[in-house]
Amino acid sequence: MRKLVFFVVGCLCLAADASAATAQRDLVFSGIPWRVTADSARTLLQRRGFTFVRQDKDGDHEYSHGDGTLLTAWLQNGRLAGIMVIDPARVPQVSPRYQALADSLEAAQGKPDTSVAMSWARWEWGLTEMMIANSTAGSARHVELTWEGPGLSDEMERRAEAEHPGRVILSPRPAGYTIVSSSGLSQTVVDTLTLSRRAGGVLHGRVRIEYVRSVGPDSAMFDSAEYEMDFDCAGGRTRLAARTTRLAGRVQRADTFNALPWETPRADGHYARGLRAVCRVAAARPQIGAARASPARVRH
Repeated sequence: MRKLVFFVVGCLCLAADASAATAQRDLVFSGIPWRVTADSARTLLQRRGFTFVRQDKDGDHEYSHGDGTLLTAWLQNGRLAGIMVIDPARVPQVSPRYQALADSLEAAQGKPDTSVAMSWARWEWGLTEMMIANSTAGSARHVELTWEGPGLSDEMERRAEAEHPGRVILSPRPAGYTIVSSSGLSQTVVDTLTLSRRAGGVLHGRVRIEYVRSVGPDSAMFDSAEYEMDFDCAGGRTRLAARTTRLAGRVQRADTFNALPWETPRADGHYARGLRAVCRVAAARPQIGAARASPARVRH
């Protein structure tokens, strides 16, 4: 397993060095870029000692390594969107193995953005995430590492919706909306097509908080809340321009606002989640430019 540790930690060290110079970084496995073709990913993984095993029912590619490591390459439209690695350590080696890997990753990448001691840790940057987990999935407890690239959450949602139509996307969204973060109950989605940069580096765009089931009082239930806002990533502030709630795709309430003051959003509220998501998109896409005209408040 030492070779895998070298790949993981080595590529993260390079990413950390680059981020110090450019304020940008990518979370990738062993230096393999996101969105390369499945064939290119296979070639790069084979150079790293992995052997192709099979293509599964979803079209993803499974690999094995001589040291017992198992790897799945998740694909979206034939391109690499994510990687899952199952470490060969088993009970009673799992806990010390987890700690050793977590310590190495933290030394290379800095403190995780979120974590639970001896259970899991997650690092985020732009539209990428990396996670290490002390997993109980499967027949035996093991250490699981995942790298999630741009588009992976959208692909997994597409698969779930295809398997259970109408049970995943309660309020369908237009093209261009990308899932940035998810939890068991909700997800944060950014409209990447209208996101623009204004004077002073302020961003303007739309973000949705979507729930797996409707929430709110009986008289005003919704499963999607969309906010059009100004976002100040450097200052940690937001300014609301419009708010729309939907239930099963139907607009429940739509409000617009003019010249509201900037505010520092309440931690873990919708505005804070939207700010974090939009700023992650902006970090991944520094080429976002100024809008040619003030974005129209379109109701979808």
